[in-house]
Amino acid sequence: MALYRTARPQIPERMLRTVRAESTLWFFLTAWQTCCTRKTVTSRNRSVYERARLVKDQGTPTHTLTSYYRPEDVEGTPLVDPAAGPAGRGGGFAVLTIQGLEPDKITETVYARMPTPEEAGRLEHPTGEPVMILNRATCTASGRVVEFARGVHSASRFAWSYTFKIPD
Repeated sequence: MALYRTARPQIPERMLRTVRAESTLWFFLTAWQTCCTRKTVTSRNRSVYERARLVKDQGTPTHTLTSYYRPEDVEGTPLVDPAAGPAGRGGGFAVLTIQGLEPDKITETVYARMPTPEEAGRLEHPTGEPVMILNRATCTASGRVVEFARGVHSASRFAWSYTFKIPD
């Protein structure tokens, strides 16, 4: 499993969050299908909740992370509360578990590219520095996708470490 961290804990003062109901982009439904379910997506017009965060370390933006959830999975939970900070004790995965949608498997893709002008501005990024993109699909044991997240991380401020068992 991949881990990513900022230099400091994500506490409310350092984590700005917006929540809105949006019509999802086809990309996210396709990613859900590709990363976890391997099932056909039947509707391009499905609405999702978008939970966008900008995380800062000592006042400097380090990354953005936007999660997408089905309304029927998170309606009325802290995941759709627009207050700043994490979605309560244990974060979003604890909320999903309480909803009976315990995360069981995560598929992540990490790659580098140059930031868009909007990303560079939001991250207060120096010219010429790449960003790391994290795409994450989180599934239950039955294969239901319960979150798709996309992070844009300042490359100079992050390192990913992986530990896993080598198969027989």
